[in-house]
Amino acid sequence: MQAMYGLEGLFRGRGRLVGCFMALAVVLSALVFAPGARATEPPTTYLALGDSLAFGYSQEQFEIHFPNEAPAYFETGYPNVFAKLLKGKTEGNKSLVLVNNGCPGETTDSLIGNGALGKAVNPKTEENPFGESQACPYHFVNGLPLHNDLGTLSTLESGLSVLNPCFTKKSVCAPPHPITAVTLDIGANDELRAVSICVSKVKDEYEKTIKEEQLPPKNFPDAKQDIRECALQDAVNPKGTFAHIIKNVETTLGLIRNPSYGNYSGPVIMQGFYNAFSFVLAGSDGLQKILNDKFETSAKEGTLFALGVKYANPFSKFNPAPEEGKKEAKKIGCAGEPYTPTEPAQDGFVCKEPIVGTLANMGNPNDIAANKAKKEASNKKKKKKQARSSSSRTAAKATSTRPKRGTRSSANCSLPTTPDPLTRR
Repeated sequence: MQAMYGLEGLFRGRGRLVGCFMALAVVLSALVFAPGARATEPPTTYLALGDSLAFGYSQEQFEIHFPNEAPAYFETGYPNVFAKLLKGKTEGNKSLVLVNNGCPGETTDSLIGNGALGKAVNPKTEENPFGESQACPYHFVNGLPLHNDLGTLSTLESGLSVLNPCFTKKSVCAPPHPITAVTLDIGANDELRAVSICVSKVKDEYEKTIKEEQLPPKNFPDAKQDIRECALQDAVNPKGTFAHIIKNVETTLGLIRNPSYGNYSGPVIMQGFYNAFSFVLAGSDGLQKILNDKFETSAKEGTLFALGVKYANPFSKFNPAPEEGKKEAKKIGCAGEPYTPTEPAQDGFVCKEPIVGTLANMGNPNDIAANKAKKEASNKKKKKKQARSSSSRTAAKATSTRPKRGTRSSANCSLPTTPDPLTRR
């Protein structure tokens, strides 16, 4: 199997790791303020901003219920678990309301959106080609429902209006209920976008060389090394994906604190990154660690520190050393697929090569199209089966009611009984 195509597994993993949500919530809770509030405190609100992890997206649930993707099917994300933990910390939080602004497939650009806010703080330029990106394509392009109605706003604009209801009127006013906490997880889909670009580049280079030199693809080395080198160069590039993620995240957090926008001074926690794709792209643990280290430095002495933002790094929980080892395999499986040992490795086992599947990046257009096509094909198959079953029943009925001819016994002239496929179990 060609590695460049096997990397399509990159776009499935995060949507399958539902079991991670509890651990993510625990990591967040370790950074939350101490208990001890008064019993007379009013109801509170917890605002969750982010991508598929905040939304609670599950590829399995998506496929089971498609095209009826009611948000109620996706209430197992870490915000749901974290909200329950918050309710137990203070008496006032007993009636805490979760406002889940998670959007599957969200990037740091689509989080800001292409409205007035996007044009002001993240304009599209030659150096910033992803600026002013379409807000939440999962909802605004594919028409799928979210936990919280955004109206015409981007996820961030909606979040700012929760913190400061007068934000859209360019004014400041207090929310109806105190905001207990704000969490943000974003950036993983920016990384997937960068890897996808590297995959396309390497694929194009290989195909060009194959065409020019008229060599069969099997004569080429594993493409993963070239893809990894491309991703590494992008990671260390001062104008690359990591720098882009950090810039947009700092912009987002700055707007949450800014008196003219979110005007929020309470607890804010930035959810860090783990790597669901260690067994698809070797060496990617190191790349993920680079980004986590940059954010941790910012939280200790940089912009995040100045904004009073805590950074929750889940990497060690999900990606224990050594990379691609037995412990890591048991934590994350093979790109979100169940862990299946196949042959001895340095510390015990390795994962089998992930099965190639259609692109399914947590609710992006490719995901929707793939599931739609799958559903249509399944419906056609069912209709054909029903038509065959109907024909079989008609033929069997006609045979059983046909009058006997001559004196021959029915055993010598009748057709064998055809069982009804619909009654089989």
